[in-house]
Amino acid sequence: MAALLGAAQLTAQTQAQKAGNAPAGAQPGAANATGAVAPIIMATDPSYRLSLGDEISIVVHGEDDISTAQRIDKKGNVRMPLINEVNLSDKTVREAESYIEQILIEKKLLRKPLVNITVRDYSVREIVISGTGLNPGVFPLPRETASIEITELVTRLGGFRPTAKADAVKVIRTDDNGKETTQTVDVEAMLIGKRNALKSFLIYPGDRIFVDERLF
Repeated sequence: MAALLGAAQLTAQTQAQKAGNAPAGAQPGAANATGAVAPIIMATDPSYRLSLGDEISIVVHGEDDISTAQRIDKKGNVRMPLINEVNLSDKTVREAESYIEQILIEKKLLRKPLVNITVRDYSVREIVISGTGLNPGVFPLPRETASIEITELVTRLGGFRPTAKADAVKVIRTDDNGKETTQTVDVEAMLIGKRNALKSFLIYPGDRIFVDERLF
């Protein structure tokens, strides 16, 4: 009886393997018989804002010839078959999907396209902090985070030192053309909630923060 049960189980297992075309105990992302590992691409938050350097997968359902996977270049573009260059930088995932769908319709390539975008690899997102008024170093932005409020950044870094010029924090930013600009932000006023203080000031990857000390 035990032998019959064992044989039945083995037969069922074999049939299941054939039906699914996978080895017993196979898991997503596990190595197959050839030793290759199937990649696992997690769904991307549709509200995530795409950034230069992100590697993305663009899938046009039912249209493998148009689908592609590549990194957003320094100008914010990707190249798609039959469409050529498409600028996606600073668009959310959902906005980028809708934008490509509209292009496909306008070019009369598809009537009702369905586009899905997934971020395969996020670009490096770091903020450099220098000066003696705040803990210096490199602050990595969390995955899927395109920016951070300057007040939250200061809090995460442990706050200003007692002698910091918190009312004159310098934010150095370089644009896509390599031009560098410096803005002075009164973060102290923002933290204590002064009436005329800025309500928001976003810090982006690549920004440099300089906090000097007061001279007494």
